[in-house]
Amino acid sequence: REWLKRERTCPEDRGPVTEENLVPASRLCRNFLGRLKITCEFADKGCSEVVRLDSLQQHVSSCRYNPQRLLPCEKGCGEIIEQSEVREQCFSTLCGNSRRN
Repeated sequence: REWLKRERTCPEDRGPVTEENLVPASRLCRNFLGRLKITCEFADKGCSEVVRLDSLQQHVSSCRYNPQRLLPCEKGCGEIIEQSEVREQCFSTLCGNSRRN
């Protein structure tokens, strides 16, 4: 389906393709593709991992270079926040600080 967002032709024979023409990949094909080694999508941010395609999603969700990786707040409030926001004060910490002032 991702291919159809960009293209309207079959990648194999360039014939016309619609969503109605799509059929599930065979087990053999899925197994073959699942064993392919793929570079992490965060390689440009420093990740050097090369993982099997069937493990890529699991790796990406826990990759230390993924800015959307969920982590516990470093301020100790118990909130779970995206890695990209870890350096910011969390809402609970801001509320606690504003009550003291």
